[in-house]
Amino acid sequence: MCMSILKEINCNSCGSQQYHTLTDDKEFRVVKCADCGLIYVNPMPFIPQDTFHEISSDFYYTDVQENLEAEKIDHTIKTFEQQAQEWSAFLPASDKRSLLDVGCGTGLFVNAAKELGWSACGCDVDKPLVELGRNRFDIELSHADLHDCHYADENFDVVNLKYVLEHL
Repeated sequence: MCMSILKEINCNSCGSQQYHTLTDDKEFRVVKCADCGLIYVNPMPFIPQDTFHEISSDFYYTDVQENLEAEKIDHTIKTFEQQAQEWSAFLPASDKRSLLDVGCGTGLFVNAAKELGWSACGCDVDKPLVELGRNRFDIELSHADLHDCHYADENFDVVNLKYVLEHL
């Protein structure tokens, strides 16, 4: 059974340790920062990386990733191509683009970037999905938290956090 660990945290916005409790039930305490007003959960639940797959294996996303069909792969490539065209309006002209996909799962988005000529890699805390993606697509995926990857500054044209921010 996967267990989360509760940790007291400072405000993610301003770093303050001062807050006012808005609600406190048996599971979560929702607080408001006394300095900047950010509302957040404190203590914050954290799931150890080595047990994350025990939870994610119940997600619809994980089931889809483990049973990918060619149509889904093709759709992701087309979606990436459309997004890359939109991004080009914000990026300097270049023949070679690079992408980091944080929370990459099996690397479906990384694969799409690679198929379209980008240099691409990804990281995810779900080890079985990362291994599945490495084997399926032959792409560079790291089983790690973003903070543990130590990518060089200004190494990527695009950093994708699709499906990550809402988890944080």
